[in-house]
Amino acid sequence: CRWLLDMVQDFGAEERQWYTGQCPLVDGTKVILAPCGPNTLLVAVDSVTGGVANDTGIDGQGTFDFAGSGTVGGQVGAAGASLKAVSAGVDSTVVTLFDDVYAQALEVNGAGTVALDGNLNGALDYYGDGIVTLSSGGTITGNVTNATLTDAQGILMFLGDGTLAGQAGSALASLKAVNVGGDGTNSLFSGAVYAQAFNITGTGAATVDGDLAGAVSYQGDGTFTLGDNRVLSAAVTNDSGTDGQG
Repeated sequence: CRWLLDMVQDFGAEERQWYTGQCPLVDGTKVILAPCGPNTLLVAVDSVTGGVANDTGIDGQGTFDFAGSGTVGGQVGAAGASLKAVSAGVDSTVVTLFDDVYAQALEVNGAGTVALDGNLNGALDYYGDGIVTLSSGGTITGNVTNATLTDAQGILMFLGDGTLAGQAGSALASLKAVNVGGDGTNSLFSGAVYAQAFNITGTGAATVDGDLAGAVSYQGDGTFTLGDNRVLSAAVTNDSGTDGQG
């Protein structure tokens, strides 16, 4: 098939004992479904890609809630027609978003994994100790926050080149780790970074234009650049196992 949605996993639809079915309504390039989940009564998806659209005419409307593992092959939301939230990352689950996401917030609700294969146009909020991976060339336009009220929660991993345009963590609620610097990659953080560990995993380069509140760990012979007149408030260590690295 061209694309697939799991109504139970993706939207929390109830699978009744006798039968659960849908009669989709096709409206132009949209397919309208009625999952009747806890946070999603109706949803419109792109008929070609399976992407999720906000067709209300109002920006920041609609919550896309993954009840477990799931995948979206198409774009979620659009510029000027973003969703209110995409909620994913329940414990022991994996959610993959293959295209760009336009949402006021991507909420990671547990210790699961969310894989971003496109850009995230919005904020990233950790409500659990989950993992978010950003594919090479990706950008997160908003702030990354630890909303758990517990310090050092949430891991952000750049799988290649990547950019964070906002701030990561805060003085009262840092991230557990930021992993960047894979071989041959370049990562840019335009704001301050608050993380227990800022790990440079290979021979790549990472630049933080704001202050860095956390330890820098070289796990390969990478390069770290701190912005002009900025402060690094913790230790810098070579954890590669090889002398003279970093």
